[in-house]
Amino acid sequence: MADAEKTLQSRLDAVVKAYQRSLLVSYLPQTKADHTKEQIDDYYSNVVQLAEQAAMTGSPAWGDDGMASAQPFPGSPPTAHLAPFTDTTGSAFLGTQLEAGLKAPLTKKLTGQLKDAKDKGWPTALVLDQLPRPNSKSRTVWIASPEGVATVVQRILNNHPGVVDQVWLRQAPVTQSDVVSKVSMLIG
Repeated sequence: MADAEKTLQSRLDAVVKAYQRSLLVSYLPQTKADHTKEQIDDYYSNVVQLAEQAAMTGSPAWGDDGMASAQPFPGSPPTAHLAPFTDTTGSAFLGTQLEAGLKAPLTKKLTGQLKDAKDKGWPTALVLDQLPRPNSKSRTVWIASPEGVATVVQRILNNHPGVVDQVWLRQAPVTQSDVVSKVSMLIG
């Protein structure tokens, strides 16, 4: 995956600089075990073309593989964020990928900080953020709908009853007109 990021980041940084528009770019890292060098180069070139299309139009652009996409969002200074789809689950099902990504960090919060606060009698709330932070190594499944996130979070919360009173989601902006991200109450 590091090779993919090296290959894409500098090219995407150039797109962002040229169009002065932040982009969130998803892709499926290509491996030499499954693809030729030419196929890998072509795939990443297509990802960059999607980014150029999204930056130029201000609208999301989607690849044919169901993984590659580019989504413009407000950001100053403009930056390019990579969101690789990694095959850690063996499943293309978004819910499975969400659960794989959310289970460990949520369980840590639910058995640590949130449980401690609840045990002391405090009301608790959990805010999930789909916005990438600059220079963060943290990844997010940013295309997930609030309903999809709520379903997965509820399954995880079922193993920790009574720890959280409310769950909120700060969504990634979906269109250029979404200057401020939307916040949705998922569970309350």
